[in-house]
Amino acid sequence: MGTLGMTVYISLLRGVNVGGHNRIKMEPLRALYESLGLRNAQSLLQSGNVIFKTKEQDLVRLATRIENGIERTFGFRPDVIVRTVSNLRDVIARNPFATRPGIDPSRLLVTFLAGGPAGSVISNALPSD
Repeated sequence: MGTLGMTVYISLLRGVNVGGHNRIKMEPLRALYESLGLRNAQSLLQSGNVIFKTKEQDLVRLATRIENGIERTFGFRPDVIVRTVSNLRDVIARNPFATRPGIDPSRLLVTFLAGGPAGSVISNALPSD
């Protein structure tokens, strides 16, 4: 199967390779992705983050397939978040600190949620007048 017409995705595995718990070597992880029909799988260091291509468009279905595959292969089930390249570009473009002086971009942290936060979480995070 060629990769023409496939979308590039990034999967972020939660709780993998942290403090010696839930360790996965990246070569077997990449092989798992390929066995799931996800093409050109490339991992980033020992992070558990994997870039791949597929024609699948449903991000939730992709995450579930990867979670199921990891559970079957490695014996534990991490949370998996899948994002598109355009999602990541949007995050970079909307960086609220980009124009502030004295900010070191290598010290910024972005966290992705699997779903939207509850309304009460949002309202509690907003400043009150």
